[in-house]
Amino acid sequence: MVSIVLWITVLFLIYNGILLIFPLRKEVIYSNEERAEEFVYSKVSYTKVFTGSGLIGDLRTEQAWRDSFNLFLPYSGSCAGVEIIALSKKIPAVLFIETNYIFKGFNQDLTSQLFDRVLYHLRFIFPALLRKHSPKSIMKELIKGKNRLTEKKTKSLFQPSLEFFKGLYDELPDPGRFDKVLTSLREYIEAISSKGCRIVFFEMPIDEELMNSKLATYQRDKLKSLFPEKKYYWITPNPDDRYKTPDGIHLDEASVDKYFNYLRRKYNQVCKAYQPSVTTA
Repeated sequence: MVSIVLWITVLFLIYNGILLIFPLRKEVIYSNEERAEEFVYSKVSYTKVFTGSGLIGDLRTEQAWRDSFNLFLPYSGSCAGVEIIALSKKIPAVLFIETNYIFKGFNQDLTSQLFDRVLYHLRFIFPALLRKHSPKSIMKELIKGKNRLTEKKTKSLFQPSLEFFKGLYDELPDPGRFDKVLTSLREYIEAISSKGCRIVFFEMPIDEELMNSKLATYQRDKLKSLFPEKKYYWITPNPDDRYKTPDGIHLDEASVDKYFNYLRRKYNQVCKAYQPSVTTA
C-alpha cells in the first residue's frame, strides 16, 4: 500500500515537472472554468483583456494584439470576468467590458472554485491541479478535436430563434437585484481603474429590434449613469453598419471580424488620446 502511494506521488511530481517545463497549450478552451484558470494562472501579463459573454467568443483579439486575452464566459458574462480580474490582481493596461449581458450578474460558483483557499495557491506550484491538465479534460480535448467540424454543424441546428430573444428582451431584471449587481460591479471596476487600468465599455451589435428593446435600453441607461463617459470610454456599434446574425444576437464569422476591426479602429483613433479620471488607492 505504501509503495503504491509512493509511486503515485512520484508520478504526480514528474507530471508537474513536465508541465512546468512544457505547459500544455490548448487550441480551443471549452469551459468557463478552464478559460478562467488559463487567465489567472498564466505567467503572461496581458496588456489588453476582453471580458463578456459568449457574444464575444469569436473575437480574434490575438490577431490584433498578441498580448491580449479574451476572457469570455458564456451564460455568465462581464460581471464574472471583472470579478475574476479584480480578485486575481492581474490588472491589464486596458480592460474591454462587453455590456450586453451585465444583467446576468456574477457567477459565485465559478469564483469560489477558482479562488479556493487551499487550491488557489497550490495550483501555482502544481499545474497538474488545473482542470485543463486533468486526464478527463485531455481526453475530452482529443475527442472534440476530432469531431469539431461535426459538432459545429450540429450546434447550429439547436440555436434559439429571434422570437425567443424578443421575449427575453421584453422583460426587465428585478430592480433590487440589478442595483446590487451594479453596486458590486462599480466597486470592482473602481478598484481595477485605481491601478491605472483604462476601462473601455463596448456593446456588441445585435438585431435592431433587440438593440432598442426594453431590456437593452434599461440596462444601457443604468450603466451610462453609473459609468459616465467623462470618466470611462464607451464604444457603441455604428448605426450605419450592417451585420448578419442567424438568431438575432450571435454574429456570423464575417460580421464578427467586421465589428472587431471597427472596435480596434475606434480604440486606436480615439482611446489613445483619452485620459480617464483615475483615483489613486
